[in-house]
Amino acid sequence: MENLRGELLLSVTGVTVALRPGPVRINQEMLGRAQPAAVGRAVQRKLARFFKGSGFVDREPPPAFDYDEVLRLLPEMDNEARQVENVSGFETDALAMDYATALGTAIGYIKQTIPVETAPAMVGGKQITPPDHDVATFKRRYQVIDRPLLVLDDLAAGWLVDDQVEALAAVYPTVYAVIREHAALAMTKALGAKPSWSLSYDKDLQLQVLLQTNAIDSRLHADLLKAWEKQRADEAERAQAPKPRERKGVGDPSTQQERLEAK
Repeated sequence: MENLRGELLLSVTGVTVALRPGPVRINQEMLGRAQPAAVGRAVQRKLARFFKGSGFVDREPPPAFDYDEVLRLLPEMDNEARQVENVSGFETDALAMDYATALGTAIGYIKQTIPVETAPAMVGGKQITPPDHDVATFKRRYQVIDRPLLVLDDLAAGWLVDDQVEALAAVYPTVYAVIREHAALAMTKALGAKPSWSLSYDKDLQLQVLLQTNAIDSRLHADLLKAWEKQRADEAERAQAPKPRERKGVGDPSTQQERLEAK
């Protein structure tokens, strides 16, 4: 997928640090967490909390959110000097460019979805506060953009809603694809262990939100079971395949004995 490195690194740093003045500081620990395998492991761990048991877990504290700060800092991101400053501490120009591209996607989405209300021009165009429900919707979206794996924390707690998944898919398509892949693998594994396995009604609804589907219906259940059966069949076929005969070396004693017997 395009711009894999930049997207995964942004998923680790979040956007709030990039909106604030000064260069984004990247260290080796962050680079390690931004590797595809590391992201996959993190997704796997968080999904395991959802699929374990029939109930939900306690909700993790969401990241801090300050609507006024976001509103104040957002216009500065159109400043080219600010954009250069943000990535001035990166080790390579290529990584800086990848990160800047991913950040641009995030900022574009924020600008598109942030609620901004202005009074009529006759009273000076003074900014007024948007309705609380609009701010709350934007808050959910922004918190996912700032910490994308929050969707899995809210999934495990039963709090996940559509606008969070929409934000994730728009800004972090690679991360969302990894989540969908591991969710399918987890269901396949559960069905393999117990063909009658199914989620509770409430968890089924949450999974529908995550996968952006209308229902985890019987057809999907059957497809997953087929995938598991094919996987098991492939494993059995590999186990039964004859192993290549071990070639004996010139100095092998048994090789020398065979030669003597053949004379």
